[in-house]
Amino acid sequence: RRATAVAAISAMIVLVALTLLSLTEEHDFVRLLFETVSAFGTVGLSTGITSTLTVAGKLVISATMFVGRCGPLTVALAVASAENSKPPYRLARESLPIG
Repeated sequence: RRATAVAAISAMIVLVALTLLSLTEEHDFVRLLFETVSAFGTVGLSTGITSTLTVAGKLVISATMFVGRCGPLTVALAVASAENSKPPYRLARESLPIG
């Protein structure tokens, strides 16, 4: 379940970053996809368009790099509300006679 959650969260992060880049940049879709996946994987590969991105595009790439470095599950858990800090159960309290 955890592996499926990580894969789904990763795909969602890449798709959101790709959508934001597609809205702010005028480059080919395949190049933007490569840049996004490379940034998320923090592999250091580039098609050479990073320097021509707008400020918004560079911020999206930077945020994608940060999320990819920290890990998608870590970021999702950090962003999630701490509402479930209490366990959904309560231990029974009973004095038992011993002896």
